[in-house]
Amino acid sequence: MGTPAHRRLVPVNPRDTNAYRTLRTQWLDQQTDLTCHWCHQPTSRDLPRAHPRKTTVDHLIEVDLAPDIALDTNLWVVACWTCNSARGARHARTKQRTDPNRRRPSRRW
Repeated sequence: MGTPAHRRLVPVNPRDTNAYRTLRTQWLDQQTDLTCHWCHQPTSRDLPRAHPRKTTVDHLIEVDLAPDIALDTNLWVVACWTCNSARGARHARTKQRTDPNRRRPSRRW
């Protein structure tokens, strides 16, 4: 029968797939230098999830801009949680400002 039509309208985030999670773990296991690509500070995989120095995978090309290349490890770099989340937030703000479908306020506040 397959997936209902209303559920297929939402694109799948490649980062939510088992293939991505497995590849990310394997890629991080192979990295010998866990220095942040952006701030050049050491990172650690053994820290809690949102710790500022937690090792993360950062995509040089934002996943929502090119989801078809999200699994291309040549475009991955090691980043600390702080730098990775700052880059993501900056991208989200830019995307929000330039979104032509963004709703305008109903009145001037």
